[in-house]
Amino acid sequence: MALPDKTIFSNGISLPFVWQNENYSGLGAVSANGVALRSAARPMFVEIRNPWGVQLLDYRLQDYSEDNSGVRLTFTASREQRGIMEWMVHSVRNRYITADWTSPAAPAEGTILELILIPVTRRIADRIWIGFSYQYKYTSKDIPIYKVLDRGT
Repeated sequence: MALPDKTIFSNGISLPFVWQNENYSGLGAVSANGVALRSAARPMFVEIRNPWGVQLLDYRLQDYSEDNSGVRLTFTASREQRGIMEWMVHSVRNRYITADWTSPAAPAEGTILELILIPVTRRIADRIWIGFSYQYKYTSKDIPIYKVLDRGT
């Protein structure tokens, strides 16, 4: 599947997609009718890590759909289990994963992340405002999470 480079909504919002090789990095320099709304210095995307120290990375495009209602990107990912856990020992010190730190990232089988982007136009008093909304949908058969860190500028 060819990787999309951007989408332009009918309300004038342009959303460029940033890729590193085959991996999705996030949204780049979003603009509204040519006016920059955010910097491309750091792509806007999620960091997902669960309390047991499992982190998802290397998001790969599995499906892409676009219609008048918006865009849906569906990703698969890889998983690593290393670093700090959110669980603490009784003395309120962080615990660290003691798994094999030399193991490469492995496919996160049965884990899907969807990014849904929707154009938004609102009238407030006599002015028209344009923008977009976004939502993440996460499903996994064996990697439970309780939070998603939404990274952006």
